[in-house]
Amino acid sequence: MQPMYLEQRLDDNWKYSNELGLAGMVVGALFGPEILQVIPSMTESIRALTAPEITGGEAFIRFSTATIFGGLSVFAGVGYNLARNHGGRVVDMAKRLADATKQAKESYSRMDSLREEFSEYVAKFESRYGKFEKSPRLLFGFLPFGTNAVALTDYSVVINVFPINYFLGKIAHALVYKEFHDDKLTVRHELGHLVFLQILNELNPNWLRAKGNMLDSERKMKRQHITISEGVAEYLAVQNERKIHEWNVYDPYFNFVRPVLDGFGVRDGIKKLLLQPPTRQELKEPRTYYERLGLK
Repeated sequence: MQPMYLEQRLDDNWKYSNELGLAGMVVGALFGPEILQVIPSMTESIRALTAPEITGGEAFIRFSTATIFGGLSVFAGVGYNLARNHGGRVVDMAKRLADATKQAKESYSRMDSLREEFSEYVAKFESRYGKFEKSPRLLFGFLPFGTNAVALTDYSVVINVFPINYFLGKIAHALVYKEFHDDKLTVRHELGHLVFLQILNELNPNWLRAKGNMLDSERKMKRQHITISEGVAEYLAVQNERKIHEWNVYDPYFNFVRPVLDGFGVRDGIKKLLLQPPTRQELKEPRTYYERLGLK
């Protein structure tokens, strides 16, 4: 399922919004301070900003209200067009937003249960792909915005528990893919990265190496690095539970490595990907890469 509104024409959703924005700016510049005076809590702020002793006070407040009124008018226009053209989808999105928020709260409260499940996942991965060089450990920490979790080269899996990041990530995923992203899948994906790391350390290819706590590749091989590592991690995470989406950030990577891992097996397939990595052109034309590897 594609993200909401991705396939729609931009001009339909922005129809008349620019005109509304200009009108809002004019109204804000001419009457903004007077309109805001109606709001009791704004009275003192307006009076302070327009005081004679403040240089440019009057001009500043009218410029500010023009900007605010203009911006609100544009958003109002876009909102009206979206509701008019896609009212059913907006209602559906609102429902999913409410459901995802509730599920995220419940998932966040059960975070400690991941510790017990983590050891079970490690055992399953080791039974399938061999014993890890170091015992993986699960950590909870604050990661940069937009990072759900990360696997480090010291065999640590860090789950982002910073509340804003956690909740926004879960809600965004539910809105785009129409399903809740479970933390268990996140843990399995990161363990998939550790399996990849283990085989990487055995081979030590010259284009991809550990650098500090992360992997680093040659500049010209960045796309190959992302495609292979994320594709392998997702392949190992989902196993036979794969749900294909038309717009999933991991789908292009998963789809690229799948024929190789299916054809040669996980360990030998990863070795093929590392020792005979695709070129950038082969990333665009996967069939040529598969033929080079001898896959039919």
